[in-house]
Amino acid sequence: TFGAPRAALGDALGGRRVSVSSELHPYRRVLSGECAADELETLLSLVARLFHDRPQRCAARARKLVETSKEHIRERARDPGARFAARSDELVTSGHPWWRPWAEADLDDFDADAAADVFDAAFASPDGFRVVVAGNLKPDDAALAALARAYLGPLASSKDVGADHPRRVEFGFARADGLAPTKADPAPIGARFPEKGPVDSVVRVWSGTAVTDDDAALTRARTQWCFPLRVAGSGDDDPAMAASRLEESVRVEVAARCLEARLTEALRFDAAEVYGVGARASYAIAEPLTSAKVPLDGILSMDCGHDPAKTASIDGRVRDVLAAHVADGPDRRDLDAALAAAKNDHAERLRTNAYWAATLASTYSAPRYYGDLGATYAETSQRRAAIHAALATDAGPGVLRDTLKRCLDDPRRRVRVRLAPPPRLRPAFVVAGGG
Repeated sequence: TFGAPRAALGDALGGRRVSVSSELHPYRRVLSGECAADELETLLSLVARLFHDRPQRCAARARKLVETSKEHIRERARDPGARFAARSDELVTSGHPWWRPWAEADLDDFDADAAADVFDAAFASPDGFRVVVAGNLKPDDAALAALARAYLGPLASSKDVGADHPRRVEFGFARADGLAPTKADPAPIGARFPEKGPVDSVVRVWSGTAVTDDDAALTRARTQWCFPLRVAGSGDDDPAMAASRLEESVRVEVAARCLEARLTEALRFDAAEVYGVGARASYAIAEPLTSAKVPLDGILSMDCGHDPAKTASIDGRVRDVLAAHVADGPDRRDLDAALAAAKNDHAERLRTNAYWAATLASTYSAPRYYGDLGATYAETSQRRAAIHAALATDAGPGVLRDTLKRCLDDPRRRVRVRLAPPPRLRPAFVVAGGG
């Protein structure tokens, strides 16, 4: 509540179109907000207050938060889709605490003061933060920079707040010398895809307790297959290795689009009784890219909904399609369609503030960033366009085939999670008779 009672803050902001939120991720702290173009100063003033003021501590509100969180946990336990997603996250990270779904018991010993200490230490000083503003803005770049300095510049530095926040180093929000951590400082949290496989899990749906907006979850099965990816760069120096790793990740993204098209054709038209086919590459478990030598570890996942009676046949079909995709590469038709879809999707994202804010903010932490944000983003865009152009040639399918052979770490180390609907009960007949 920015150091003020909630009601007072609501009165002060009445009628203003502005919002601010804060998040803590494994490797970064984020303050984000949205506002009308003429409310930018209001937004910056709220951000400054969040850094300057301490969170209000209230035992009654802490108890209410625990009660609300426990109810949310119970709701998720009744939602088959939420349980399915949570189980998948838990398995592909080898049960890492960050991705393990919360249980009510986790909140029984909730320490509200410790939680406030963590938040207060995370946002004690703006040192180390980067400011990215995207949108239809009236001031020019110079005026915008001056506005940000006017609100955030007078705030205390990381060294100055050390005495008031002695646990900042313990929590990882400051170095031993009191300075803000740099992009080279974060230590990996150790989320790992299972070293041995295959790993299988079934999430059961019980019609008596299930609460879901998707009625199909009560009658159909859903299966997700996950495989480890490792995207590494090559080259004689760090810039070449970082560029090579970026190019490889672009090729993997296109290969996943082609795989989805191939799966859709094989499952929906050959196997029938299949819906919602998808394939994608994600890097949620990747370690911070502190240097060009660090590989980008990710997950290639495929999923679909299907008739429960066809679980075994569909599982075999998916494995066959993936094996053929790796062995032969994509069809020319699928590759052309994937490149066209990627181009259209990118053009749509360019129209959104969310894309620009997130992309530019993440560019600051890229190993290829050497002080010029615009140049780094332009280089990324140019390399992506060059890779797409190269894939549009006759050599494209073979290039993606070789990419998957390099990056698909070990197809035997797969994780498979299945959402199983309630069993169909046979009607019972009772015959009564007398003599």
